[in-house]
Amino acid sequence: MSHSLSHALGRASHAARLLIGIALVAFLAACGGNATTTGAVGDDSDGSVLIVSTFAGKAGEPGYANGQGGAARFQGPSGLAVDNFGNVYVGDSENYVVRKITPSGHVSLFAGTPGGIGNENGPPGTAKFRRTHSLAVDASLNVYVADVVNHNVKKINAFGVVSSFAGRSDGQRGDDDGPLSEAQFDAPHSVVAGKDGTIYVAQGPGDDKLYALRSISPQGTVTTLGGVSYEAMNAVTLDNLGNRYVVRKNSIERILAGASAFSAFSGSLDVDTSFNPLGMVPNFAIDKNGNAFMMTDDVIRQVKPDGSVSIFAGAKNTRGSQDGLLLDARFNTKLWGVGSASGLAIAPDGSMYVSDFNNHTIRKISKGFYVGGVVRGLTGAGKVNVQNNGAATQSLSNGSFTFSMPVAQSATYNVQILSAEGHSCTVSNPTGQVTTTVSSIVVDCAPIVQPPQYSAGGVVSGLLSGQTVILKNGADLTVPLGNGNYTFLVKAANGTSYNVVVDTQPIGRTCSVADGNSAINNANVTNVNVSCVTSTHSISGFASGLGAGAVQLQINSSPTQTVSANGRFILTNTIQYGSNFDVNITSQPVGQTCEWSSLGGIAASSARVTGTVAGDVSLDMTCSTNTYTVTAAVMGTSGTETVSLQMTGTPSGTQTLLLTGSTPSAFTNRVPHGTSVGLAVLSSPAGKTCSLTSPATITVTGVSNVTVNCVVNAPVFYTVGGTVGVLPAFTTIDLMMASSDFASNQMLTGLGNGAYQFLTTVPSGSTISIATTSPPGYSCTVASPYAAGMVITGNVSNANVSCVSTGGGGGGGGFTPGTVNGQVTNNGPDTRTILMTNGVNQVSVVVNSNSTAHFTLPGQLAQGDSYNVTASDVTAPTPPSGALNCSVGNGTGNMVALPGAVSNVSVTCQLAIF
Repeated sequence: MSHSLSHALGRASHAARLLIGIALVAFLAACGGNATTTGAVGDDSDGSVLIVSTFAGKAGEPGYANGQGGAARFQGPSGLAVDNFGNVYVGDSENYVVRKITPSGHVSLFAGTPGGIGNENGPPGTAKFRRTHSLAVDASLNVYVADVVNHNVKKINAFGVVSSFAGRSDGQRGDDDGPLSEAQFDAPHSVVAGKDGTIYVAQGPGDDKLYALRSISPQGTVTTLGGVSYEAMNAVTLDNLGNRYVVRKNSIERILAGASAFSAFSGSLDVDTSFNPLGMVPNFAIDKNGNAFMMTDDVIRQVKPDGSVSIFAGAKNTRGSQDGLLLDARFNTKLWGVGSASGLAIAPDGSMYVSDFNNHTIRKISKGFYVGGVVRGLTGAGKVNVQNNGAATQSLSNGSFTFSMPVAQSATYNVQILSAEGHSCTVSNPTGQVTTTVSSIVVDCAPIVQPPQYSAGGVVSGLLSGQTVILKNGADLTVPLGNGNYTFLVKAANGTSYNVVVDTQPIGRTCSVADGNSAINNANVTNVNVSCVTSTHSISGFASGLGAGAVQLQINSSPTQTVSANGRFILTNTIQYGSNFDVNITSQPVGQTCEWSSLGGIAASSARVTGTVAGDVSLDMTCSTNTYTVTAAVMGTSGTETVSLQMTGTPSGTQTLLLTGSTPSAFTNRVPHGTSVGLAVLSSPAGKTCSLTSPATITVTGVSNVTVNCVVNAPVFYTVGGTVGVLPAFTTIDLMMASSDFASNQMLTGLGNGAYQFLTTVPSGSTISIATTSPPGYSCTVASPYAAGMVITGNVSNANVSCVSTGGGGGGGGFTPGTVNGQVTNNGPDTRTILMTNGVNQVSVVVNSNSTAHFTLPGQLAQGDSYNVTASDVTAPTPPSGALNCSVGNGTGNMVALPGAVSNVSVTCQLAIF
């Protein structure tokens, strides 16, 4: 077809092209590559009828699954083809694969990748298609796929391997003829294989509506037949003679073998043009007798060789998924309201396969035979209800019968009896395989003789006004019964056992059955009597937390009962319905307290619970261990003295109690019964020793009181002394120590420099004060705090006396006797720290630039002791200044006679010169 002609046909929108392209796909199959078969659809010479059955898949359940028959799943099955061996190939269009179904109905993957969309060649699981709407199979079992969206024809060998056959492998569209790989197709939507190896392809409508009938020779050349456009052509197929048939608009036209021009085959196909505005019928096949079959408007139409058109199967525009006789069957094949997407193929045995697109199933039209037989032995108006293969139940009388639903040839039948009122029925020859009409099924029935039936009953007594009781015999319940005679409604045969029990007791009464368990003995049972009395109820409880002890309980005025373990307990007394009860805890377990809990509206205090019996009473009793306080009092202290007492071993840990005065105090934490605790005195007042009057470990079994007793310690005597310094030679002082504990002051006289100690010792706690005399020219003082008063708690060795000159004699001026003194001059440019040293005694002096500062070396020398003073600059040099050199004048000599001091040491420091 020329490009100018294709352009003249105009262009359709992309969406319209997609809908029309999908709607125009033809799904054909042929024996040996043709759409004809060795059989003929509708051959009923053997007494068979044609029926529609579901061959594979399940209606309304789309998906992908392999398996046998109804276990398989499809997603929009479309193209169909059947090979010489009866294998069915299905273009599973919305799973984008080709499936294979054996004659026995087993479904498997033949080619492609489930869910994989593309244009790839290769084995199953690798290859990919975009559309698999039309299939054909040749005598060598090669399957051809018109991949309408990829604009090429693919070939699948017998092993499922996909390869490019005709058209551009890259999917480029066009209408060029030529060798297989160079030719181009535009939306090839129908493919059929001839016996001579020629492949015919109907293409269009594509973007340019390049409708054309193309042939592919066995030598691999693509040719456009007639070289003209077959407008609105929809599908192509072949008959046994090699005649080519196409659907154009609303009719079928034929190109006879060897010719190139159309000739009429049928008139109007009566297509619903409201859904198919172009009048196109997309799918058809031809049997060996020249009858054409096509799917449109949810029906299969038949066009006979004389051109007459009729509905072959289904009901026009009545969708569904129903098996059965041809015109009772229902299909659902319309694709988006513009045409059918379902394919037809006729198998070698004459069976027709239909891909039911919207039901996602493969349907089969084949021979079927009626199944039936005879019923005998029913009496009166008796009926027997039977089923075949689980289909609709038929109610049968005596005589011949035939099931309304035929069974497909080679399928099995299975006849079952569902019910036969008043009769017992059996089936002879209930199952088998259908190869012809079946009339050998025999249903034999015989009436069932019912034995005499007897009732069971008796008398009910003892109920109060308005009260009822319900009895049960097996599964048989009576209505609510009052006093008087009763009878169970269900009767039973002789020898049947009965067991009458009370199912529902009346409130507040207890009914018992006499002679309620026996067997029927050829007469009605009338002695199963029921007596009712006021009910009695138990009182039980559940004890928790109870230790090793026991609790005593009393109900009303009855003797007490002992409960000694946790768990459920039952009081021995029972109480009549409506009576009052009073349960009291009369004796608690040692070291514990047990209490009742209120349940179900029953009033309860800690140890007592009361109420009115309206059924069995269940109570809860909770026991807990008692806890106690531990108190302590102290004796032998004043009102301000404090004693610290510690208690250990309590569940809350260690705690301390401070006792002051004589008033008892309690530890904060309470102690559980039976707990052993330890007590210890942590501290006592000064001069006293406090101890417990009770053992250090006690076991608490109640409120415990302990006592701490404090006594004054026996006195301890200490010495008092120190040193005297610095006195001049031949000079002495006198010391006096006073205390309220002394009968008179203690005196030491004529003391010179050195250590001293009073001869009289001082008792612990005494307050002493020491006074001193001073020799002429000196002032002597006693070290603080001994001069003003000091409490003695140990030996004293630091009550030192220091004497200093008051200005007379010795050359020391006003300096401290025995010290070395002088001045430092800093001639440097900045402030420096100068260190003066006399052996181990040293002092640092800070001297400003060009200034002088005085110093006194620490320590005191004795008369005649030598001294040697050195000085150095200890300040880190700061640029631009450097270190100072210090020279000492009068730095060496001996200490003058005491109480004199050295005062003429001079230090001069100036920058070092290098």
